Amino acid sequence: MNHTPNLDKINEIIKSAIERNKIYESVVIILLVIIPIAGIILCVWAFKTDSTTLKAFTVVMQTAVYWPINTLLKLRRLNVYLQIIPTLAIEGLPSAEAIYEIRDFIKTLKERW
Repeated sequence: MNHTPNLDKINEIIKSAIERNKIYESVVIILLVIIPIAGIILCVWAFKTDSTTLKAFTVVMQTAVYWPINTLLKLRRLNVYLQIIPTLAIEGLPSAEAIYEIRDFIKTLKERW
């Protein structure tokens, strides 16, 4: 049985995953823009109405910016990891060792993600 890694297939799968991640990145970037704008609007409204509850919610709203930033960094890190996988399957490693290295790398990704 031939266990030679098919680099074209690996590259196709990785390219597809990276393209999907770019879509998710776009959504996260949109949220990164919307959350502060909504927070500013809410802040102005809170001070105009002199509502303590709205002022407190404004603080919570502004701290919500952490989520899209963190998610964006994770997606970009994952894209880099995905781009590393084909290098594990190139000529330098025997097929069995390349498969082992890729599986080990994916296991490490699952643990970190």
